[in-house]
Order: sequence, then structure tokens, then C-alpha cells
Amino acid sequence: MICLTVRFIGENLVMNQVIIGGVTCLCLALSLPIAAEECSDRDALRSSMAASERLLGLESSSFKKPVVLKRHHPSKRKEVATYFERRDLHYTLYWLVFDDCQAGFIKRTKGKY
Repeated sequence: MICLTVRFIGENLVMNQVIIGGVTCLCLALSLPIAAEECSDRDALRSSMAASERLLGLESSSFKKPVVLKRHHPSKRKEVATYFERRDLHYTLYWLVFDDCQAGFIKRTKGKY
């Protein structure tokens, strides 16, 4: 019996090869990083505010502080709500902020007075 184990920690690749009586068994396993970096709450709020300003334009302004609504535990993504006013209408914009602090648009409420 011959056993070969190769581990590439940087690439997160684990390869095991076992030869039993002339039959080769090859096992590959991709492992997830142990500690994925997470975007901090403060950076998530900044990222979603900047994205909201780009979406609504220059004549919009924030009328309430943004809030981190939820943290997704496996992926460490965060849902953030921003509150903006444009002309006389108030909007709530919802963003999904990824671990690299990039905000992805989820939805926007209809403008209310």
C-alpha cells in the first residue's frame, strides 16, 4: 500500500492518493478558508451610503443613519438599509455588502412623502 498526501494551503487544495493492490484511488477535497475576512460594520455602512448616493444622484441627501439589518453567518455578508430623501420623497434602499466591502443592490421602496 502506498499513500501520497499533497496539501496546497495557499490554494486550498488537498489531494490524497492511495494505491491499494494496483488500484489507484484519488481523492480531492477543496477546503474553505478558515478565517475569511469580513467587512466591518462601519465600512459596510460607508460602502452602502456611497452606492446610494451614486444611485440617487447629487440632489439626494440622507435623512437618517444607515443600519446593518442582518449578518449572514456562513457567507459573512451584511444587509444594510440606507434612508435617502430626493426632492420631497423619502426612500429606503437595501444593500447586500460582501466581505470585500462591495455593495450590491437588493431593492428600493417607493418614494413616500
